[in-house]
Amino acid sequence: MSADARELRHARADDERLAEAVAERLEAYEPLRASGARIAVSVEQSVVHLRGLVRGATQPAEAARVAAGVPGVRAVQTGGLRTDEQIAVDVAAALAQDPETARALLRVQVALGVVLLRGGVADPHVVERAVACCMDVPGVQRVRSEAQVVRAAPRAGTG
Repeated sequence: MSADARELRHARADDERLAEAVAERLEAYEPLRASGARIAVSVEQSVVHLRGLVRGATQPAEAARVAAGVPGVRAVQTGGLRTDEQIAVDVAAALAQDPETARALLRVQVALGVVLLRGGVADPHVVERAVACCMDVPGVQRVRSEAQVVRAAPRAGTG
């Protein structure tokens, strides 16, 4: 085995150990653990990459601070973390931009990537389309719909 190959193998082993240490530190950090945050850790050349789902807007910075405190970490990238707020905004935008769902009166809630849709729609197909739109948004794990089909009331003097 060449010296370069040994060095590369050693560096990969160091990155794997560092990833394990960062993951353990994140799991032990109570605010992230208690919120149910789901964070995956990968390391390349001592640079930590965090991806997954977190609850609050401050949690990516908290996770970065915790990870950066592990000896051997050169830098931390949090671009792969998605918050509930980011997902909710992206879901609402996707629903507003889709011609089939744009007029639906749907409310969106998100908890760790699980989208809850509530409200009224004119046609059951709109609910199916809304669920499909949600699933196309990065970070969405599952969609639960409590949307109801609401028929327009007949006008007075008709029928």
